[in-house]
Amino acid sequence: MEYAIKQTAFLDILGFGTLVDNSASSPELTQTIFDVLSSIDPGKVHTDAFMQLNKVIIPPEELEEAIKIQKLAAEGLHQQWPIDVAYFSDSLVLSAGNSNACYNVLELIASLIIRIWTDYGLLIRGGIAIDKLIHVKNGPIFGPAMNCAYYLESKYAKHPRVIIEPTAFETLKRLTFI
Repeated sequence: MEYAIKQTAFLDILGFGTLVDNSASSPELTQTIFDVLSSIDPGKVHTDAFMQLNKVIIPPEELEEAIKIQKLAAEGLHQQWPIDVAYFSDSLVLSAGNSNACYNVLELIASLIIRIWTDYGLLIRGGIAIDKLIHVKNGPIFGPAMNCAYYLESKYAKHPRVIIEPTAFETLKRLTFI
């Protein structure tokens, strides 16, 4: 097995441990925890990575068809620019090897930050790195990119924010013309 160079994002939902501690005596918090974790399920994250629907403006009778089209479009775009997703407890790991997919990862992180705050009042912090990584679907994730992204999140992202290491920043800068 060989490493691949991948952009890797390690994201942590802040305040989650307190929610879990308090959930033992509060069934509504248990449901909130379940809802938050379900909302970062890899299938939903993949769909959100490439296309989002404004369900407020879609007529109710057309919503089911719009969701089908969204999923089909997301599947096609995911094949072209794959983003691997894994989550455990209150952490989410995203990785992408293609430079265009790197930009999609950044957009996805922004979308997640907004959605998790809007829907649940929770904040996210994280780190992004580009380096060697092995990310097996439903399996292990390890490598220097994971270590660096986790280190940035735990050491430097003391408040809600996503810290980007210099190599990842330069890649994103080339893609977004910063």
